Amino acid sequence: MIEGKALQKTCHSTLVADKLDFKLVNGSVYGVLDPLGTTVGAFLALLAGAITPDSGFVRINGFDTVKDRAKAGKCIGYMPKNLIPYPDMTPEEYLSFIAEARGLDFEDGVRVVSSLLNQAELRGRKRSLCTHLSPSERKRLCLAQALVGDPEILILEEPCVGIGEREKLALLDRIDLLADTKTVIIGSTSLSLLRDVCDSILVLSEGRLLGTYDANDEALDTLFANLCKNSGMESLPDTAPSRLSKKRHSKRTYTPPKKRGEYELIDDDGNEA
Repeated sequence: MIEGKALQKTCHSTLVADKLDFKLVNGSVYGVLDPLGTTVGAFLALLAGAITPDSGFVRINGFDTVKDRAKAGKCIGYMPKNLIPYPDMTPEEYLSFIAEARGLDFEDGVRVVSSLLNQAELRGRKRSLCTHLSPSERKRLCLAQALVGDPEILILEEPCVGIGEREKLALLDRIDLLADTKTVIIGSTSLSLLRDVCDSILVLSEGRLLGTYDANDEALDTLFANLCKNSGMESLPDTAPSRLSKKRHSKRTYTPPKKRGEYELIDDDGNEA
């Protein structure tokens, strides 16, 4: 569970969290909606422990993101919107670096990197420099780094920005599969995108939490339109890819993540080793 209490944070003179209280239970897919995108990134960074609150706290499965940073961090996989893999590394080197930073030993690191490269469809590009990857390949690599260590909770900021329609569909389907065994939190300015993949949606505006809604609640449409209008934007592009596999309406069955070492090892031919 992720719990926030009296959470407050100011970034560059902008109030991005105004005494927020919330609880996000394990086993669901949550959306964080901010039509203008002014606070969602900072809010997700607070959840991930990437920035510290001015006051209040965030607890991840009971671990404070400040006082118990290392323990809380092991529960979280985080993909910020503007994450760029190190350009002078290969995907294999980059994921190996992340695995070492996450505290995996050499043997587990090899297993994790091999499996994630295969899942991300980057096995054939594993020795290319990251700077030579396409936007879609870089996005898949960024998602892969968030999965190193098999975290229980994934926090993704605008996961579909910067890639084409076909790639968006594939990425959303990948996230949908991950949501079967993980708690997923997706931040976006797009209501239609969040509605397509999420169970519940938190609505933020100017650092305030306006409420948590069921993804199918029609009140979200009115709220979204009013927020845009009040900000001087009569219309705001809000489109999501048209998926053949729509958001599942039944609650996902949550199962605990695999323990360290329980990874599938894939050889260079794509076979289980």
